Amino acid sequence: MNQRASFIAAALFAALAPLPVTASVNPSYLRCEYRVDPLGIDTLKPRLSWILTSGERAQKQSAYQLIVSSTREELGKHSGDVWDTGKIAGGESIQIEYAGKPLHANQECWWSVRVWDADGKPSGWSKPARWTMGLLNKLDWTAKWIGCDIPRGQVESATYLPSPMLRKNFATRAAIKRALIHITAAGLYELYVDGKLVSRDCLTPGWTEFHKRMYYQTYDVTGLIGDGGKHALAAMIGDGWYGLHHGGRGRLALLGQLHLEYQDGSTEDVTTDESWKCSYCSRASRAASTTSRCGRRSAPAARGWCAS
Repeated sequence: MNQRASFIAAALFAALAPLPVTASVNPSYLRCEYRVDPLGIDTLKPRLSWILTSGERAQKQSAYQLIVSSTREELGKHSGDVWDTGKIAGGESIQIEYAGKPLHANQECWWSVRVWDADGKPSGWSKPARWTMGLLNKLDWTAKWIGCDIPRGQVESATYLPSPMLRKNFATRAAIKRALIHITAAGLYELYVDGKLVSRDCLTPGWTEFHKRMYYQTYDVTGLIGDGGKHALAAMIGDGWYGLHHGGRGRLALLGQLHLEYQDGSTEDVTTDESWKCSYCSRASRAASTTSRCGRRSAPAARGWCAS
């Protein structure tokens, strides 16, 4: 058989070969506790959801399989080393309660799902999604509440007290794999790493009945810390609702816990404690609707203080 005949035969064989059978529905928009890739989930059995997309009418999900893996690499192998539901018959796609291995503080979980359509054909695996666990009980919090005594005899105005600025210098000993910080304040806070604002979130940690509970936020600061070296973790605090309406004037405080995970698998926590330094931003407005804005508005020295 000459080369031309061989080519024609190969083309005919490819054309006649059966195409891979895939589902007419596909999972997308994966969410954990109603959020996309959330950080700091603090329920031990998070609820997982997705939506279905299809180019055909009258299609539906007849079964699903959900896997949760410890790393993105394991997920790429379709290895559910944390949880593998196996094939589950049914059309459920919202609030699937996690039922895998026990979860622990700061754990990172990667997950994916595939479905079978009305004709029993399987889809491909969805795009990877993830969530991280927060701090799950009081024992997970090793940080201490810290604050500054307001020098009331030196203030310019009894209405607008100075805004506390708190800072901790620390060094990472090796290359960082992952860095998460859990942070809250009695008052409102802005958080900085090496002088860079960690988040554009406003009015954090949010209003609550402060004598009952307080929210905290979790941020991924891996990109701000990078590899080993010297760093500064800092925050500025304003009155907010706590200071102006809940008896917190002059009693603002910060609680923060930075969790460092190194490439070699070891971990380290940098927490708020007595070793932090304290200063004040004397020109900050402390109205209920704002945090201390002096770092971006009227005090370049404050920005430098947060950076070193």
